[in-house]
Amino acid sequence: MKIVLNCLFFLLSTIAFSQNSVQVSISNSNWNNKTILAELFGKTYVESIGSAKWKPYAGEAVQCSFDGFCYTTIDSIYNFKNESLNYKIVVLKTISYADNDFMGPSMAEGSTVGIALFSEEKNNWKLVNFNRSLILNGAAGILGNIELIDLGNSSLLLALSDTEHQETDTHTHLFSLDTTNFGMKVFSTRTFHRIMDENDAIYIYEFSEFSIKKASSENEEPVMELLKKRTTIKEEIESTEVLSKSLLKFNGVGFYE
Repeated sequence: MKIVLNCLFFLLSTIAFSQNSVQVSISNSNWNNKTILAELFGKTYVESIGSAKWKPYAGEAVQCSFDGFCYTTIDSIYNFKNESLNYKIVVLKTISYADNDFMGPSMAEGSTVGIALFSEEKNNWKLVNFNRSLILNGAAGILGNIELIDLGNSSLLLALSDTEHQETDTHTHLFSLDTTNFGMKVFSTRTFHRIMDENDAIYIYEFSEFSIKKASSENEEPVMELLKKRTTIKEEIESTEVLSKSLLKFNGVGFYE
């Protein structure tokens, strides 16, 4: 199973939040953005921007606004099933505001991505894990493309891929959705890198592609095939060469040769 979630508007933080630190259960009838944010961040909610207002811990890697507070909204919510259980992943976005007008971030400014995982239990959605400051990503409030990857051994990853912004480097990051290391980055690769050349007639960029072979049993390790390539465009003729090919095994913490 590979669930692709194409979403442009919508994933290791210094602090990870688990079910042991925040006890949340939301009924189906009360499942809405305002309730979710209030349960995760407290009862302070700013109606005008649809965001929770909260104070980060010292040293927490998160976008703070002009007043020292964080303003987090729900970007998107996704459903999936694993081992016959129903889950929801709530993708959170914390934007930095410059003043009381709450006009939003600049085109060059990223947002802090967070995720909360809920499981269905007797017509309620119970919080399983929560990480409010996963990674700083995207620009102008656009986080990137989201994808859920089933590893075939009861493990899931969340993939977050940058969208290309002009010709800056873009990356894909993989985060664990397992209870023991929820939100931990287990892999990252550069998916676009422009090679600057003094000859304007030649355009060169390097990129990475990967595919994951699922484990066929609980005891097997998923395997990633990672390809690094270079494309050259000269006189409207495009050619691509493979720079390297690697096979990486996933051991629960990361992908390694």
